[in-house]
Amino acid sequence: MRLLFLKVINIHNFLGKICMKDIKEVINKGCFWLKNSGIINSSNDENLGGVRSWYDPDQDEYGFYYSEITGYMISTLLYINQYIDKDSKNIQLACSSKNWLIERMYDSDVSGFKCRHNNDHNKLNNRICTFDNGMILSGLVELHKASNSDTLSEQIFGLDALLSKNFLVDDNNIAEHRYLPHENNFESEKIGWSNQNGSFLIKSLKGLLSFYDLSENKNIKDLEKIFDKVVLMQSTNGQFITDKYLNTTFLHPQCYTIEGLIVAYEYFNKESYKNSIIKGLMWMLSLQNINTGGFSHFVSEDIIDHNESVDINAQVLRIWIVALSKKWIIEDNNIELLIKRIISYQNTNQNDQKSFGGFRYGYSLQNEKINHINCWGTMFSIQALDYADKYFN
Repeated sequence: MRLLFLKVINIHNFLGKICMKDIKEVINKGCFWLKNSGIINSSNDENLGGVRSWYDPDQDEYGFYYSEITGYMISTLLYINQYIDKDSKNIQLACSSKNWLIERMYDSDVSGFKCRHNNDHNKLNNRICTFDNGMILSGLVELHKASNSDTLSEQIFGLDALLSKNFLVDDNNIAEHRYLPHENNFESEKIGWSNQNGSFLIKSLKGLLSFYDLSENKNIKDLEKIFDKVVLMQSTNGQFITDKYLNTTFLHPQCYTIEGLIVAYEYFNKESYKNSIIKGLMWMLSLQNINTGGFSHFVSEDIIDHNESVDINAQVLRIWIVALSKKWIIEDNNIELLIKRIISYQNTNQNDQKSFGGFRYGYSLQNEKINHINCWGTMFSIQALDYADKYFN
């Protein structure tokens, strides 16, 4: 793999030039979009509190309701309330999203949340996905902690049982991934990283670890062997193969894997986890496109796809800042290009409230420009830029 040898610059001088006030304004606009654009349904109907995947300004329509992203939204609103803007509306919206999940998406027969809700009858709607439910559990537990409630909901206990069972598989796999209730079976694997059980699934253990903090009869050591297994899956160059059929790496799940290991390191303090994080990050940094500052979707052998999306760029920045703040690495070469690249995705058209402040997706793997304002990309960008603001300021 050809490494890019990047010019060393004074990052603090750069950030002084663009002014941290400007970054704060970008963050605040992103928060405004999350809370006021309609991406969280505020209509007094059956989907009140549900979070849509994106808003398409060209068609003036929202995408499907997405349980995983609703779980992310709860966590993000709590993050915003704690670190960016303390506002009762953050908690109100988070509670509304929790209620939507429980009332509309919970399948009590399997103790899990269905994947999507839209007007068609795609089987994606009723899948019970391990990853999605892990993100939901994380949001529900964080909201429980923030509300100082004495009672854990039955859905939290249900998710604990579901995820614990799904991760109890043989030594050659990480977890069972997509359950199809109507077939009473797990979906067969196929090409595409999200269609396979893989290393990225360990990020969903964040919810279980958070729940174990509250439970006297749970031992986090039960989860340690899963993280140990993932470390052994890493290539010597730091890469995680995310599609075993095509032998390719999609950076989105590569980042999920590293994010999962960051959480694991906080709990277990194992040197092997830290080393894996550093290797994985340094491999990704070697792929930075110095013409744009961003990162490609995927890598196949020596072929780098140069299509970018804002979610991946924000994920890399989050991991990069974490590694810098912990002094695991000192390489901050061209981080300023990445920050500017992420900011460039933000919609600044104040005449369109449904778009203003949100972040455009970018390009698909097929080199198709996707102009929609992406919900998870915006959440990731807000947090990544806030990390950068707090680290460099």
